[in-house]
Amino acid sequence: MSYGFLDDRHRLFYSTTFTSATREAPYMVDGLLHNDVVESTIHSTDTHGFTEVNFAVTYLIQVAFAPRIQSFQDQQLYAFAGMAVPDLAAYDLRLGKHLDRGLIEAQWETILRLIVSLKQKHVTASTVLKRLNSYSQHHPLYLALRELGRAVRTEFLLRYMDDQDLRKRIDDQLDKLESTHQFARAVFYGQNGQFRYAGK
Repeated sequence: MSYGFLDDRHRLFYSTTFTSATREAPYMVDGLLHNDVVESTIHSTDTHGFTEVNFAVTYLIQVAFAPRIQSFQDQQLYAFAGMAVPDLAAYDLRLGKHLDRGLIEAQWETILRLIVSLKQKHVTASTVLKRLNSYSQHHPLYLALRELGRAVRTEFLLRYMDDQDLRKRIDDQLDKLESTHQFARAVFYGQNGQFRYAGK
């Protein structure tokens, strides 16, 4: 797969390739941290491009992660224990179990060291996130990032549901990417990135 990053002027500022068996989500942060000229303040993907950990990492590198989310009303919302949360049943929304604040606090120094390592380019985000994901059920750093990401994602979902201008801005961003794909198909450069061979 080829994964490219466009700015709001249709400029391609980063691209990478990886096996189609790999999720694209771990590579998203690579592109955001790669370019020192185009400073991203907001980044949009389709629904399949986000994970809870991505919400946490983009929040910590100070980039607003704004994916387009299909069936956003079916997404689970989260809150910390002790928060005053109204009854969501009337809005047909689901509230998950309470977030573990203690887990985030216990891993906070490690999380900050990870973010510094990513920003200093000592390691790529895709390398770290794929490694953490391979033993995600047991690694406390992954679990802490997931909890933090759930909090950030909940705040985003509430804004996404309520803010029509935000949804339009996200759609406009992704329409630019689709127009680039249409152009690539029109000129058909390099067989549109496909390797063709004669089968038996």
